[in-house]
Amino acid sequence: MARQDITQLQLAKLTGTSRVTISSVQNGRSCSSKTAVKIADALKVPLETLLEN
Repeated sequence: MARQDITQLQLAKLTGTSRVTISSVQNGRSCSSKTAVKIADALKVPLETLLEN
């Protein structure tokens, strides 16, 4: 999240998820494909970019 200069809370609001979900994903836990797409869309990056990291 730091690379995009966005907080977990801001990203959670943009994606309609919780900050805990964003934190979990950021720390390497899995998420649903629907959540992954929401995060990628909010960050304006291809889904593949998230999957690589």
